[in-house]
Amino acid sequence: MITRTLALVYRDLTVGARVFASVILSAILSIVMYLVVAGLAYDSLIGYVRLDSLKVPYIEFLIPGIIAIVVMEVSYVTGTKYWIDRRTGMFEQLVACVCSKTEYFIALMITAQLLSLALATLALAIAYLIYPTMRVTLLARSLVAIPLEAALFCSIGMIVALLVKTSEMYNITLNMIMPLFFISTAFYPLYALPLPLRYIALANPLTYVVETMRNLAYSPSNVLHSSVPLIVLTVATLAILVSMVRKLEITD
Repeated sequence: MITRTLALVYRDLTVGARVFASVILSAILSIVMYLVVAGLAYDSLIGYVRLDSLKVPYIEFLIPGIIAIVVMEVSYVTGTKYWIDRRTGMFEQLVACVCSKTEYFIALMITAQLLSLALATLALAIAYLIYPTMRVTLLARSLVAIPLEAALFCSIGMIVALLVKTSEMYNITLNMIMPLFFISTAFYPLYALPLPLRYIALANPLTYVVETMRNLAYSPSNVLHSSVPLIVLTVATLAILVSMVRKLEITD
């Protein structure tokens, strides 16, 4: 099983290079844009952001949000790769000749983990090159949350790919993830949001990812406050995915 799963991971990273290349390029451009535009523009205006009893420079406040956005995007798209394989008939061929359903989806999850960790590390490195005065050792601690985030959004991507029936709906779901960026705490603290948007942000999984990353970096004693909801969401999403995969019927 392990050999077949690793072979599938290699296939996902190589055969799926065209899909991932565009996503990775877009992610790198987004990292630079957010750091330069949002960072330079808002850092001079905002200065510091209050995190409990701490005052954190806005650029350091922003970096975990940018990393979380990039990881959400790449892990979600990796999960939806099942839709492409199903549409082209490749999924049925793989399951008939090479692997089981379980191995196929485990391989996608591993691929999402590898890409997410690579991009998160790259994002932190780019941020350090642009802002060498930032406290990189503190921010590096936030990367501990990346595997959990990748598991959550890759699972959501797989569930969506299992549910959608048409290319139009698939494209719509890809475009729907962008509003999650802005209705979260990626760019601003929760207390700064108007009350209606604050409730929406609290219903957004990305908020708990970003808050967990910031707590890991600056306030480890508060990690449980944000990580427990994140863990519950991830476990529940994985449970739904497992149930759907078990019921998935392979057509000839």
